[in-house]
Order: sequence, then structure tokens, then C-alpha cells
Amino acid sequence: MTGERDYHRAVEDGRRNQEVKVLIQNWCGHARIEKFGGTGMIEAATGFPIGHHSMACDHAPAGGSATWHLEDAALAFYDRNCAICKVRQPLRLPNLVELVGRRDQQAAVRAADQELQAKKLRDEFDSRQKARAALQANATVPVASLIEDLQLLDQTRTEPASDKIVATARLAPEVFNADIVEHLFRLIETEESWAIETALGCLRIVSSDHKRLVACAMQCLSLGCNTMTSAAVLLEHLDLVDASQVQSAIRSLCYLAAPPRSDFDYSEPEKRPEALQALASRYPAPVEKALDILIASSSGNAVMAAARAIPLVFGRNAYSPGLVRGLAAKLTRLDSLVDSDRDSEIDKVAHELERALVYAMLADDQQVDTLLANYYQGASRTGEARIAGVYSSLLRLPGNRFESIDAAPDLRPYETALRRILTWASATQNQEVIQEVQEALRHFPEQLAPVAHEQMELLLGTAALVDQALTDFMNSPVPPEEATNFLAQMERSNQRQRLAGLRAAILEWASGAAATDSAAAGKFISFIASDVQWPEQFRSALVKALPPLMRTAASTNAVLPFLYGAMVGESALVRMAAARALQELRGSRVSDLPSLVHDAFLLLLSDPIVGVHQSAAEALERISLPKEYEDRITTQLKTIFSVYAQEGRAHDAFLVTCIELLVNRLHKKAGFAGGWARIFVAVLMKVDDGTLLRHGRSWMLERLVNVEDFPDLLLKLLRSAERHENYDDQLVSLLRELPRDGLLNMRTSLVALCEQLSHDHVLAAACIEVLSAAEAWDSAAKIAGHSRDALPDSTRMRVRKQYAHLTALATEFEQHLAEGHHSDALGCAVRWQHILEEVERGRGDE
Repeated sequence: MTGERDYHRAVEDGRRNQEVKVLIQNWCGHARIEKFGGTGMIEAATGFPIGHHSMACDHAPAGGSATWHLEDAALAFYDRNCAICKVRQPLRLPNLVELVGRRDQQAAVRAADQELQAKKLRDEFDSRQKARAALQANATVPVASLIEDLQLLDQTRTEPASDKIVATARLAPEVFNADIVEHLFRLIETEESWAIETALGCLRIVSSDHKRLVACAMQCLSLGCNTMTSAAVLLEHLDLVDASQVQSAIRSLCYLAAPPRSDFDYSEPEKRPEALQALASRYPAPVEKALDILIASSSGNAVMAAARAIPLVFGRNAYSPGLVRGLAAKLTRLDSLVDSDRDSEIDKVAHELERALVYAMLADDQQVDTLLANYYQGASRTGEARIAGVYSSLLRLPGNRFESIDAAPDLRPYETALRRILTWASATQNQEVIQEVQEALRHFPEQLAPVAHEQMELLLGTAALVDQALTDFMNSPVPPEEATNFLAQMERSNQRQRLAGLRAAILEWASGAAATDSAAAGKFISFIASDVQWPEQFRSALVKALPPLMRTAASTNAVLPFLYGAMVGESALVRMAAARALQELRGSRVSDLPSLVHDAFLLLLSDPIVGVHQSAAEALERISLPKEYEDRITTQLKTIFSVYAQEGRAHDAFLVTCIELLVNRLHKKAGFAGGWARIFVAVLMKVDDGTLLRHGRSWMLERLVNVEDFPDLLLKLLRSAERHENYDDQLVSLLRELPRDGLLNMRTSLVALCEQLSHDHVLAAACIEVLSAAEAWDSAAKIAGHSRDALPDSTRMRVRKQYAHLTALATEFEQHLAEGHHSDALGCAVRWQHILEEVERGRGDE
């Protein structure tokens, strides 16, 4: 869901599903509705069944499919099951009969229409057959054979029949006498769709009436059929094109020039713009008028076709002012000018219009920028965001791997776009515009480094203004009506994060540009080293932006005083930012820094402020210091761990991080399993299960698997994994890593757990496997038997229950063999074969 249209459509679909749900409930006491997937916010707010649902029944021999419109699922289920059901428990009216009756009535109407259409087609075929019979009278043998081929094409409508006729035109054009040529022309002019491609292909070879041939090609283009051959005819005889036919042909030529990209295949479709370009060169005014009409259309497909083709028509030449105005006006008021009930379709149209305007800016940035700025002044909030999207798309163009048209080498349009984007960043209150600006600056493309060099002062100044806007927003009072409103609080948090993200993106551009140019680096360093007393949060943002600048030894040496000052400064927020900056450096770059920085990092790790030492510890997940510091780091981590292990559960996530860091450093040391490892397991037993599962610490857990108390921790996690909806096969796989003694000690608990989670077949299979390997046959057999007995004996679950029975028999078979009860094992084998035969019979011819 992206907007108002999607919301209203979802509510309407939910209302209709609710009506169908009542009909299903009235139909039969056995019928039920099953939901596929989770519950969305709209469904929770309205109470309507929105999403994929299916109809189900325990007595149904065939399953049902889940569909967005419940009516489709109900009718399909009725046809497969209810129509022949003998155990139905009817309840009340109205019920499914209402849907079935309506469906059958509509099917009868369609059948009648199809019969009328079939009669019409038979009459038309008879008429064409008479015309061919008249042509065949007194015709020579080759001509008569050609007419028979046309007859075969009319009857079969197959590609081989068409290819045979076209091959005849290539090899024996003299067979196509004047009557045959006239017949082919009439087939095209009367819009016989089955023959148009073949007729035009033949006439292109054999006809000398080029003017009529071009007229037929233009007619095909206006109909949207056989566009490739028609475009080839157009290119061969461009001088014979009637200007009055140009407008109707442009839409097909646009699709041929720039076909849409498939939603399922992101490869670039083949473009064939030659015919459109030739027509635009010969008849510029009619082509431009036709494109303007398509842009002004209320059809989203027509608008997108024109918008995709316009950059190919004009290339790097400036668009006409009228066409730019049409594109801008359409983009600004798109919601009211295109007929669509889906926000996703509106977004696709907006994307194509933005792209067309991007290439207009590349051709003439001053004209387009002035026009877009004027439209921005009177646009709605959504319109403002879409105009900002043009500039955003332009700045992201160099890194766009889906664009097949190369960006212009002239950097002036990018300078214009960056200035405009930064102006809006510091002035607008429109959150949608801020989001577009943030998207534009999310990644710094090195191709635009010269642009950022020129705009370094503007980048840094804008970052300061955005920081001030963030400060003002955070200090603004919260209206009383929003203080207790969850959605309002969430929106306020989103705005704060958006402004902070925008500030970070601007500084990333400034830092990235400074890393590629010494003059720009001097400006950046002068800015951060100035005597201006920047606010604490802005200084922290500046520190976080330093890593891109520290790529070379010279630039690193230039910013080291500022980084070191941040690490040992008074502000805790700035010290946290310094730790984050070191974390972004990663690799050997931190090890190569002066020892003074390493000593300062140890101070961060022992800092009494929670946020500071936590940031420093989390940085150790990505960075490493020289070996001489490892022992001191490990000692400090042990101290931090000891303190946090005695506190409440407020810092469980950080506590788990500390344990993982220590396990990484200590697991190879002698006595680990009996010393620190036992302490870690004991602490993890108290940690919130959701925190441990959510972080996916399987690597750490594998290093603790030999600890005596680890089976208890694993059982605890297995019990809670489903409750936290974060069930992981890797967690079950830890059962296979357990020592045999530990596994045997927990077998009773595993049996109880599998009985409690009887529907968890993955867990049951893993337990059966490991307990059988440990020769705990009774426990494995209990789990297998319970998994089988827990499944209901219904038609729907019959196959699953059969396979569960096979698993139980296999477990018993292995137990009897291990215990030497061979006769009992043979009995299991006989029952296995019997059930397997039932499974094969149930599959039928599958």
C-alpha cells in the first residue's frame, strides 16, 4: 500500500470478502476460512478480511488455493469439492448458491456471445472463400497453388503457413499477379488481422505501388499491429508518408522505439527507434504534436510510451518549450490527470515522466530548471516531491545500471541539480521533498566529484542549516493531541530520523568529494577546524563523516587532530561519534593509525558513559587493533561483561555482543569450556530469548556447545523460538552438535518439547535423528509416534499422516534391529510396505 488509491481499493476488496465470508459460513457447517499470511494495519483497523484467504474443509478431497478475492477461491473450492459432497451441513440463506448462480449466468451469457461471434466468423470466412474461388478460376497452376496457401493460412492461422507464402514472394514474385496484389491490399485495408503480417510482408517485396504500401503500413501502425515490418516500410519510403497519418502512428512507433521493461525481467529490452527518429526528422511538427497529445492523455500506458520515447527522439538536442511544459504539467498534477485506481501505476507513470525531464535537463538545464522551479511554486505537496524527484533522478543517473542512454559528459546540469536540491534541503518543510533530497544524496558517485568540489561551501553550509532545522524540530513543543497518539509520535520520530539522515548524506557528499581533491579536502578540514562553536550534535555528525576522507595518508594526518580531539573531548555524544567513525574504517586502516589513537580507543572502551563504551565495544565487531592491545582489550571487555551481567535486562543486546566478542577471543584458550564458557552460558540463560534469537548468534552458540549446561540453554531457546516468530533451522542443527552424554541427559525434555510443539515436523525429525544416533530408541520412538498421532485423521491431512506413520515405522524398525528383535523388525517392514502402497495409490497418475 502506497497511497490513497491503494487504501480505498483494499478496503473495498475487504468489504466484498466479508460478504463472501458470510456466504461461505451460511453454506456449510464444515466450511471455514483460512488466512494466508499476516494481518496488515488496514485489516486490523477495519476488521475486514484483507489479503489472501482460502476456503477449507476437513472432508474435502482436494485442497484450495488462497486468493486476494475470496470469491475466486470459494468458487474454485466449490467446483472441486462441494459440488459432489455428500456430508454437507447446510445452515442458512443466502449462501454460496448465490455466487455459483451468478457465475453460471455470466458463463451462459459469454457462451451465447461466443456462439454469435463464431457464426460471424464463419460467415466472414465463407465470404473470403468465395473471393478466393473467383481468383482461382482460370488461374495458372502457380497462382492457384498460392491461393491454396492463402486458404490454408485462413484456416490454420499458423506461422509455417505464413512463412511459406512470404517465401514464395521472395523466390517467385512473378506469381503475385495484379489480382493477387489487389487481394492482399484489400486484406490489409479491411483490417483482416490474421492476414495483415503476411500480406504486408509480401507486398513489401512484390508491390510497385509504394504510396499505397506506405498507407497500409501507416494503417498497421495506427492499429498497433505488425509494427516492425510497418516501420521497415516507413524507412524505405519515407518521402511517401502522408503527414495526416503521422499522429495516429506515433504511439506504436513509441512502443517499438522504447518498449517497457518487464516487471519480471530487469534486462533492457531491445530498442528500435530508427523509424520514429526518421519520422521526427522529416515531420517534426506533427511528431511533436502527437507526442504532446500522448503526454496529455489520461491513459497511463500512452503517457509512459511517449515519455520513454522522447529522449530517443531528441537525443541531446533541447526539447521544445511546449513539450517540456507538457511533461512538467503532467508530472505536477499526475494524480488528477491519469485514470488509474492503483498508486503503483501512478508511480510508474511518474518515473517515466521524471526520466524524460532528466534528459531534457541534460540537453538544456537552464531552460528546464527555470520551468520546473516555476511549476514547483504552485504545486501540491505531492507535486513538489515529484519535481524534486527529477533532480534526484538526475543526480543518481551516473550510478544507475538500468539506464542504457549514457549520461552527458557536460557536468553543468548536475551542478544545477545539486544547487537546487541543496536549496530545497535547507528551506522546505515538505517531508516528501526531504525524502527525495535524501534519496538524491544517499550515495556519492565519484563521477560527480568535480561538481561537489565546486559546491563544497554550499554542501557544508546546507548541512549546518539542516542541523539547525533538526535542533528546532527537536526543541519544538509536542501538541497535546499528539502526546498520546501513537501514529503521531511515530511520524514525529520518522521526521527526526529523516532530517538526521539528510544531514549525514550531505556531509557524506562533502567528505567523499574532499577525499578525491586536495583543494576540496582543505575546505572541509578548514570547516571542521574553524573556531565556530558548532552544536554538539553537529560536531558528532562531522566526526561520523570523516571515514571517506581518511583514504590517504595525507588526508588522514590532516584530520587526525580533529578525530583524536573528538575521542578525548568533553562531549559524550562526540566521543560516541568517534567510536562509530573508527568502526566505519574497518580492516587494517585502524591498525595503521598512530598509537595515540589506539590508546584513546582504550579510553573509549573504559568510558563511564554507557553510550560511549557500548559504541566502542560494538566497533570491535568490525575493527582490530595491533596485537599488543589485544590483552588489554580482552581485560576491559571482561570488566564490562562482569558489570552488565549483574544488571537488569535493559542492556541484554549489548551483553550478548560482549559475550560474542569474548567467545571470539577466548574459545581457543585452554580451560575455556570449564571456565568462562560456563559463565557465559549461565548468563545467557537469564538473557531475553528474543534478544538472543533476533541477533542470530549461531556462530557463538556453536563454540559453547560442549559446555555442561548448554543443553538447558538450547532447550530454552527451542521452546521460545516459535513464540518470537524467529525459528531458525540452525538452532535445530545445534542438536546434532551436542555431545552424546548431554543429549541423553536431555532426552526426556526433548520428548516433552516435541509433544508440546506437535506441529513442528522439522524439530521432530531432528530429534528422531539425533536420539536414534545416540541409541535412545525409546525416546525417538515416542517422538515419532506422537508426531503421527497428533495429525488429524482427515482427508486433508491423509498424506501427511501417512508419511508420519512411515517415519514412526522406520524408527521402530531400527530399534528392533538394534535390540535383536528380528521378527518384530520384519513386521514393521510389512506394515511399511502396506502404507507405502497406499501412498502410491493415492498419487494415482501424478
